[in-house]
Amino acid sequence: MREYLKHQKNVSEKRKKGWKLAVLAKDIERTFKKGHKEAIFTLTLPSGESIKLTYTPVTPELRSIVEKFGNYLHALKESEMEKDNFWEDFKILIERGLELLDYSVKGSLLGVPLKDKNNRVAIFAIISEEERELAERFLAEERITMHVDYRELS
Repeated sequence: MREYLKHQKNVSEKRKKGWKLAVLAKDIERTFKKGHKEAIFTLTLPSGESIKLTYTPVTPELRSIVEKFGNYLHALKESEMEKDNFWEDFKILIERGLELLDYSVKGSLLGVPLKDKNNRVAIFAIISEEERELAERFLAEERITMHVDYRELS
């Protein structure tokens, strides 16, 4: 989650280095405002050439699972492990966490694009070097069209 905030100028260095998930989640929400939605950005040049970049968020459910893992590491009582279905439920939680983690890292963007002080789109933190170079080439053009689709998480 720190990676989402690393490149944001409006987030203090102290908050960027934080470790409390609830605080990091609130900072992400304040910064990106669409944090619970998948965002698909299509950039198109006048020539018709286009690229798609996708932001896939860390879901509230994944945040909750990660917080539970922290509780298991630091505050789990032995009596909890002795309960019926504890290990089965724990395995299901791990599997669900892995599914959600897989989803959240599939996007090509670590955060949604924001506008800079000149009201130009400033795409940042693109995961692949190849996509970053391509997006920079598109953004250097005089005119581009950007279309954004937001998808609610299920």
